[in-house]
Amino acid sequence: ERIDIQSKTKILTITEMQRIDRLIAEAERAVAAGNLIEPVAENAHDKYRSVLAIDRNNARAKAGIAALPGKARILFDQAMAGGRLNAAYEYLDTVLFLAPNEPTGPDMRTRLAVAYVEQAREKLAAGQAEAARTA
Repeated sequence: ERIDIQSKTKILTITEMQRIDRLIAEAERAVAAGNLIEPVAENAHDKYRSVLAIDRNNARAKAGIAALPGKARILFDQAMAGGRLNAAYEYLDTVLFLAPNEPTGPDMRTRLAVAYVEQAREKLAAGQAEAARTA
């Protein structure tokens, strides 16, 4: 049996190719800004998915989506190092949304929980009981 590959390959119009280029550029800017899955429709994940809706075999969009969990892990580590625990929490959620079976997920969760507990202890020691409750 012979499969007609030509009939399976979509020929993109110039307008579609330009739209893809624009969406890829927007996705890359969103990644650089740390907007991996939020805000809705203005994030890297949605931009890459929009490309795939036009061209389901687009290698740049597939590679972009595949790279997002790794980028979220990097941003998580940076947020943890900077003491920005709420940002780290958001990036942990991003990792687990994009890669639910991420092997480092449990370790990331533990690191974040320990950091929150330490932050609460520091606030308690400084006499900031109310702040410690919300840490």
